[in-house]
Amino acid sequence: MMSAAGEEAQVSTHPSRIGKAAGKAVAGASTAAKAASRRINQGWDDYPEESGGKGGQVLYGCGDGVPKDATYINRLKSDLANSYYWTGGFCQDYFFFVANWHPLVGIFACHPNHPWSKFERLEMFLISLAITMVPSAAIGAHFRNDGDSMFRMRTPLIIAFVTVPDIVFGVILYQLAIADSRCPNLCGCCLDLIKKCTIVWVAIFALAATGISYFILNSAKVSWAALFVPLCEGRLISFLTWFPVWLILPCQLGYLSLWCSERKAAEKAAAASEQGAKAGADAADRA
Repeated sequence: MMSAAGEEAQVSTHPSRIGKAAGKAVAGASTAAKAASRRINQGWDDYPEESGGKGGQVLYGCGDGVPKDATYINRLKSDLANSYYWTGGFCQDYFFFVANWHPLVGIFACHPNHPWSKFERLEMFLISLAITMVPSAAIGAHFRNDGDSMFRMRTPLIIAFVTVPDIVFGVILYQLAIADSRCPNLCGCCLDLIKKCTIVWVAIFALAATGISYFILNSAKVSWAALFVPLCEGRLISFLTWFPVWLILPCQLGYLSLWCSERKAAEKAAAASEQGAKAGADAADRA
C-alpha cells in the first residue's frame, strides 16, 4: 500500500501536471492558429512598389507572368478577376479590361496569370458553341428560305436563342472558372475539383447537343452549313454587343461604373496616406 506521504506527494503534483498539459494545449492551439493564419494570408502581400505597384502588373498575351510563388500572387489573381482599376488611365485600363474579359479577345490577350486561363477560355468557347448548336440547327433548318414570310423572324430568334444563351452561359462559366481565386488557400482545391467535374458534365451535354443538332438537320434534309450561319451570326452579335453592354452596365458590374468607384476609393486611400505622412512629419518636427 502507498504511504500517506506518497499519496500527498502524488496529489500535490496533480495541479502542476494539469497546468503543464493545459499550457501545452494552449501552445499547440496557438501554433495551429498561426499556421492557419499564415496559410490564409499567403500570397496576399501588397504589390511591390519597385515594379510599379498595381499598375506595373498590366501584362498581355503569352509573355512571362508573375512567378507562382510570388508573395502577392493571390492578390494579383483576385484583382484580375474582380478589379478594373489598374494604372489610373481610363483608356489604358479599358484596353486591359477588354483583353481580360472579352470572350474572344481574352483567348489571345489575357494576362498570363489570370485565373481564367487561355486553355479554359478556349475550352469554354467550344462548350458554349456546342450549347447553342441545337437552337442554331432548328433556326437554320426551318428559316432558311429568303422568300418565306417567316424569314424576318430569323434574326430575333437568333438573338433570343443563340446570342442571349451564349452570354448567360459565358457569365456562368466565367464565374465558375475564377471561383478558386476567391478562396485559394483554404477551399481552392475543392472548388477546382468542382469546376473540373462541372466542365466534364457540360462537355457531355455538348456532345449530346451535337447529336440532337444532327438529327434536326437530317430530318429537314439540310446540310451542316444551315447550322453554321445562324450560329456564327449569333456569336458575332454577342461579341459586338459585349462592348457597349459591359461598358455601361450599372451597379459596379460594367467597366465605367466599377472603374469610377475604384478610382474614388484609390484617391481616398492616397489622400488618407498623404495626410498620415504629413501628420507624422509634423509630429517629428515638433519633437
